[in-house]
Parts: sequence; structure tokens; C-alpha cells
Amino acid sequence: MMEKLAAGLPVVVTDVGGNPEAVSGLPGCVLVQPHAPTDLARGLLEIVDRLPERKTDQEFRQRTMRQRYSIEAMADAYETLYLTGK
Repeated sequence: MMEKLAAGLPVVVTDVGGNPEAVSGLPGCVLVQPHAPTDLARGLLEIVDRLPERKTDQEFRQRTMRQRYSIEAMADAYETLYLTGK
């Protein structure tokens, strides 16, 4: 999923683990309940409905992923964790 987001692609992900945090605030990314086929279908339709915004959404996802998960951002997060324990 993270690779898809970094490439700017939309995703439909289940509401498990770290998925909610990963897609938080990203347009064209849909969170669905696990083991819920109708919810999955709804998520896919939401992505299809956003096709007109595809280019803008793609650029936003790519930029956001670079900001969140760049080497610098990750190093800063680890440094904060080590220094504060949080």
C-alpha cells in the first residue's frame, strides 16, 4: 500500500493495523471494514467517482508521502523518540 501511495495511486484499504493513519487526509484513498464485500465495492466506486480529480489527487498523495516518509522526516521522528521517549 505504501508503495502505491508513494506512486500517487489511489487505494482502498481495510480498517486494520496502521492503515487508517497511512491514508489519513489523502484524497482518493478509502478506508473500508474488513470482510465486508459491500463496503469494498463502495470504496471502489468512490475511487471511480473521483477520476476527474485524478491528477490533482495524485500529486497531493505523492507530495504528502514524501513529506511524511522522507529520510529526513523519519530521522527526525526517531530522534524525537529517542530524546523524549514519545
